[in-house]
Amino acid sequence: MVGLGLAASWPWTLGRVPGAKDSIESKLEFLQTGGILVFATLASLVTASVGAIILARAAREEYREELSENLKDLVTETQEAINRKRAQD
Repeated sequence: MVGLGLAASWPWTLGRVPGAKDSIESKLEFLQTGGILVFATLASLVTASVGAIILARAAREEYREELSENLKDLVTETQEAINRKRAQD
């Protein structure tokens, strides 16, 4: 969300584009501000992507553990049901 906000705010952040008659200092300031804006936008988007990857891996690991536990429970309950059935016969 921050990255999209930064990307959308460039007209207000950068302000007016320096003209040909403006001083070199104002042109450099505009370029520096633009560079910082691009870097901040990319950094926030990369950070969000890395965070999403970490969350997806954690969810996948949790799913895998739960699947393993459910399989163990199924096997245990099946064995117990077979043993009860044999004991009744």
